[in-house]
Amino acid sequence: LSFTERHTMLLQIATRTQFLCFLVLGLSAVDECLEHRTSKCGFHPSTGQTCTAEADTPSEVTHNLPSPLFVLGSQDKVAIPLTEAAEMEGPMTLVENVDGTLRLNPEAVNVLRTIELPVVVVAVAGAARTGKSYLLNRLAKSKKGFSLGSTVQSQTKGIWMWSLPHPRRVDQRLILLDTEGLGDPEKGDEHNDNSVLSLAILLSSMFVYNSRGTIDQQAMAKLHFVTELAKRIQVKSQSNETEERNFVQFFPDFVWTLRDLTLDLVINESEVTADEYLENSLRLRKDERDQNMDYNALRRCIRDYFPSRRCFAFVCPATRKELKNIQEMPDDQLDPDFVREFHQFSEYVYNNGKVKKVLGGHTVTGKRLSQLVETYVAAIARGDLPCVESGIARMADLENEDAVQRALDYYDRKLTDLLELPAHIVYRLTDLFTFYHNEAVRIFMTHSLMDNSGKHIKKLEETLQFRYKTEISKIENGSRNHCNKVLSDLKASVVENLDSGLYLVPGGYFALDADLDKVINEYNERTLQEVKGLDVLAQFLETVKPRLAEVQKVGSMLHEEGEHMSALKEQLSKAEEQQRARQQQNKAVEGARKEDLVRQMMGKFEDEKERLIAEQTEVIDHKLEEGERYSSEGSEEDRKRNEEESKYYKQERKKAESVSFWDRFRSFFSWLGGLLFL
Repeated sequence: LSFTERHTMLLQIATRTQFLCFLVLGLSAVDECLEHRTSKCGFHPSTGQTCTAEADTPSEVTHNLPSPLFVLGSQDKVAIPLTEAAEMEGPMTLVENVDGTLRLNPEAVNVLRTIELPVVVVAVAGAARTGKSYLLNRLAKSKKGFSLGSTVQSQTKGIWMWSLPHPRRVDQRLILLDTEGLGDPEKGDEHNDNSVLSLAILLSSMFVYNSRGTIDQQAMAKLHFVTELAKRIQVKSQSNETEERNFVQFFPDFVWTLRDLTLDLVINESEVTADEYLENSLRLRKDERDQNMDYNALRRCIRDYFPSRRCFAFVCPATRKELKNIQEMPDDQLDPDFVREFHQFSEYVYNNGKVKKVLGGHTVTGKRLSQLVETYVAAIARGDLPCVESGIARMADLENEDAVQRALDYYDRKLTDLLELPAHIVYRLTDLFTFYHNEAVRIFMTHSLMDNSGKHIKKLEETLQFRYKTEISKIENGSRNHCNKVLSDLKASVVENLDSGLYLVPGGYFALDADLDKVINEYNERTLQEVKGLDVLAQFLETVKPRLAEVQKVGSMLHEEGEHMSALKEQLSKAEEQQRARQQQNKAVEGARKEDLVRQMMGKFEDEKERLIAEQTEVIDHKLEEGERYSSEGSEEDRKRNEEESKYYKQERKKAESVSFWDRFRSFFSWLGGLLFL
């Protein structure tokens, strides 16, 4: 075979080898998607909840894969790996209350950190020894759990937690919080009570206030802590006098449970539901004299702070003697009315309990809840007010750092797999590198939270580019070193003859031409797969050109000079063409990667914007509905106040709607560099 035939054959073999490697990698990527499609997936596009199926790549955005080998249906989603939540056999203390000082239980915080799913958090509060723990145990469908007391001594101290699978939703967890009883005479610390209750409200998505008997003035008086919340909770890091109007954005739903009720729910000789009974109890007195100001203030707070309210009334489940063993009694031994009433309550909790969210409408997972409780308890321990904005900022920062690490872990795994292939094949898999890069960004987008400045995505981009360029540089340097070594051995005799003047004689040009041709042919065969083969050869030929001219001049072979210079130029032209092709490919890949990044960032921005607008719309609806109720009660002043607050939120919604993606990330794209389509 001639050199040209051997060269062509080797190129064909290399191309087929590269194709087979790429095919294997492509089928592997397809297999990841197919594995997810055949698994039990908990992903719901309508709610945006994350799937629990386990795979390597994320779930919320569908990408175009880098070659026809990767073509999937437009609806194919790939799941994100989730840490399996640590199952709890029973409750444990989340926040300890020792001598009036609140402190976290690290073990409970660690349990929360393992929960990657969104959480529905139900907190129960109320006076001591009113059956809060029994209520929670029944919600947990357990006869044992939160400690019950059969004496006058309070059992629960601080805040206890129990994490459970949600009874209705496989893609969520149910977190039950049991708070210590209000007004415990052994403690006698109202300030400490208020701190515990403020914390319970900040952490929960449903706040259950448990009391015994009817809603009378004494029962309402025990709820006076609600009027203190404006002094106990700080919304913005820079506080202002109108903060409490923002409470409805992040406060939990309010549920009042009336225990051991012996009287019929009758108003003006008409039987009413528990909800109607509550609404009647929250009506304002029209006369705003001094004695009525506190009366109305508490009711306004309940109506204005909490986005919704419900009431459930229970008869006593058993006789006084039986109550000591109430936890062991099966339902068929309890009062049938209690069983029926509790069933209605539990169904409401299971079916209507909302996922915990923070300002901006962002979903809270167990892990995020652990970050919030750490921030709030630390603030209370310092003697500061728990600040909602600061808690969210810390949570977002921690989540974004974790999102960056998740993305890098994924990319590193894929990079490690690729680097097991021959270097010359890895070097040419630019599309696959880009695919994994985009997937890493997608993982970040799925797990990140309010990266409004682009700080964390910039960090991720810089790190991904650095790692890719580092590996490519290693391949190039290795190839260059190998090629230089091969060429050094082959060119040694030619260089020695040039240095000694052996070719500086008539006819020496033909000898040099033949020797160079032999060196080039053998070099090309031995470096066929090397990514820097042509570059190294071109550098050598550039150094040979002046020496060749000297030889040609001596031999006066001017007619031969043009012929050989043409062959030399051909080799140099190949190297230049390869370099240009590589540069053009890199430019095209870089442009496509940037376009994909912008597309993903735009999708994330629109999603967060939509959440904020939805949250503000809910607040507007609440303000208007409550204003209508005030108006029906004849309280025009309260109606106008709610109307003004609804106008404020409409303005805020309008601002949110007008925010431009490009304005938000202008500085980031200045760093990223201009794109043609921008």
